[in-house]
Amino acid sequence: MPRDIENMPFGRDATFRATAETATEAPNAPARDSSLRLENMLLEEFNYASVTAYQAQEDRARMFNLYLLLIGVLGSGLAAVYQLGGGLKSYAGELAIALLLVAGMMGIAFFIKLIRLRQAWRESALAMTLIKEHYIHAFDLNAPGAVNPFYWRLKTLPMGEKRTSTTAVVCGTVAALASICFAGVALVSATLWLPGVIGAGSALAAALPWLLAVVTLILALLLFAWRYTRAFDRVREAAQTLRAASNSGIAVAEVWAGLKGRLKRAECDATLKALRERTDDAKLLAELEAK
Repeated sequence: MPRDIENMPFGRDATFRATAETATEAPNAPARDSSLRLENMLLEEFNYASVTAYQAQEDRARMFNLYLLLIGVLGSGLAAVYQLGGGLKSYAGELAIALLLVAGMMGIAFFIKLIRLRQAWRESALAMTLIKEHYIHAFDLNAPGAVNPFYWRLKTLPMGEKRTSTTAVVCGTVAALASICFAGVALVSATLWLPGVIGAGSALAAALPWLLAVVTLILALLLFAWRYTRAFDRVREAAQTLRAASNSGIAVAEVWAGLKGRLKRAECDATLKALRERTDDAKLLAELEAK
């Protein structure tokens, strides 16, 4: 399939592809080198990680647009429910509850998917950064006087999410709309069934549905905020970066020194605590404590 140069990363030439084409065009030429070349594999790995990072960003935009479209359709359906005539009008409340509940559950699904896409992007960015670190150490770009053209390093890779980031805005919008849908479920349900329990003429029957809706809205927003904060925990992502560095044979002391400059003291302690809780991180902890 041809590449769309406007909407995905440019293709790049690899040495082994050029060698293969030369061998095909010139049958009498010497046989191509069939030895394993690390640079070719690294280029392929870097290209794959860059494409997956791009796809995660594109999927985030598509998912958000799809969610807004579906919410618009369900909102139109909700408006149509209250315009029903005949015998179906008596079931308008139940139909409204069903539509609002579906919209709220759909919001949860999209919210989790958007979070996972952001995490997938970071995993791809981490994979690309590991390859860059390999070349930085191979060419000794950290030496005094050497020019290091790489802005993102393991110690400078973004951790967590800012409140003004695109991910925060997109997830916040989905969380707000889903919370409003759950609050609508509480409001319509209480309006339908509470008068029969506490009496239709009481003042409590008129005020309680709105109170339940407000409480439901606040609780839903708090749960979404808790899930968002937990998903983009700086401590968890710092530990992830250290594990990736250790598994790749990179000196974790240098990475940890850079991370500590960006983390608060409590976050540094929490990161070390998280590493101590896993037996697989014993070697990593030994390297950190040795320094």
